[in-house]
Amino acid sequence: MSYEKKDLYAKQFSRMLQCPTVTGCEQKHFDDLHAIMWEIAPEFSKLPRFNVRNNAMIIKWEGKKHDRPLVLMAHQDVVPEEDPKGWKYPPYSGAIEEGKIWGRGAVDCKCMVFGSMVAANELINEGFVPEQDIYFCYGDDEENSGGSAIAEAKYLSETLGVKPVLVIDEGGGMASKEPFKKFLVKNAGVIGVQEKGFADFKFIARSKGGHSSAPPKNTPFVRLAKFILYNEKHNIFDVKVLPILKELFKDLSKAVKPALRPLVKNAYHILPLALKVLPDSLSSQVKAFLSTTMVFTMAEGSHASNNIPDAAWVLANLRFSPQEGHDKCMKKLEKVAKKYNIEIEVLNTRDASPCTDTKSEGYKFTVDMINKTYGDTVLAPYLIAGGTDCRYMQDICSTALRFTPFLVSLEELGACHGYNERIGVDSLAQGVDFYRNVLTNFK
Repeated sequence: MSYEKKDLYAKQFSRMLQCPTVTGCEQKHFDDLHAIMWEIAPEFSKLPRFNVRNNAMIIKWEGKKHDRPLVLMAHQDVVPEEDPKGWKYPPYSGAIEEGKIWGRGAVDCKCMVFGSMVAANELINEGFVPEQDIYFCYGDDEENSGGSAIAEAKYLSETLGVKPVLVIDEGGGMASKEPFKKFLVKNAGVIGVQEKGFADFKFIARSKGGHSSAPPKNTPFVRLAKFILYNEKHNIFDVKVLPILKELFKDLSKAVKPALRPLVKNAYHILPLALKVLPDSLSSQVKAFLSTTMVFTMAEGSHASNNIPDAAWVLANLRFSPQEGHDKCMKKLEKVAKKYNIEIEVLNTRDASPCTDTKSEGYKFTVDMINKTYGDTVLAPYLIAGGTDCRYMQDICSTALRFTPFLVSLEELGACHGYNERIGVDSLAQGVDFYRNVLTNFK
């Protein structure tokens, strides 16, 4: 049914992409987006809507029963477009070209706002009433880890008294077997069941300052440079294959050709070795699943070129592995920092989220709905190295999953925070079908 409307969907979605709702933008852009949303889905717009914080909203579709609520999440904000000249089509044009809809937010993740609200709007028009209460949570500041999702979770729990049995948010995804026929016999996908932790640490080196004409040894930037180089050459964090990673390869082995299954099923055994022999571009991806990672991203020293700074600092972003959180990592870093007379200031920190049970009813339901929509697809759990709003819902729901229900290529996925973000016209229509299946089958 949705596939027959794909051209209409593309035109409607194009309008949403023309609203530059960059996180923290002026209110007008969100107002424009909302006006378009309610025009696209007029029946959906009549449902009770709770404005919980700025432009973050919760929309309730009341079901026949109220004991097993479902939450569908997405965010309205997008990352900046960077240099518009790097785009094949303007980043906020919503151009429909080459079988794709182009624009910032196409995959991350206005498609999920569109898919869920359009599916609900169609079903309301058809007279359908869900078996259980459905809550649509659309945040407005996910891209800078803002507080809208915290507010949504608190509002659901404390104000509305809702304890969801399943939450589905962005993350994960699928790959069609078609481009990989040499290896795959089925479509393959991953569902995020856990997120790594997150922290920003500031490393500070102090001195007595002075004039640059007579520099002493081991000035602040020299010590910081030695510290950075040490961490570049030595991985001080634990390397461990988590159970979730073993389950990932075990499940994904079912999607490959029989001759390759033993290799894929047992691939996790060689991952620690792979860190040492793979090219850096690949080993960095593997390391993200096996260990805490740290990268230096900002620096500051003197504000004059001829002054030795009395204090200089570098900032590092860390992603904590579930087996090694803030406390363990902090002790290891303090030991290294002490060698170079460097202080550590913690700007923000959180440990990894809880891990959703892949044997839970909600996980099995989600897998079933993916297969109902896309045919025989092998799904596997995985650890998300980045962050989503979904983690805040784990305070009120034990089954919180990250899955973007649209078929996108690896190239399209890589464009999410880069140039030329786009989604296929066919993929958008299939995503609407996924939400229709979820809404009509959840009990």
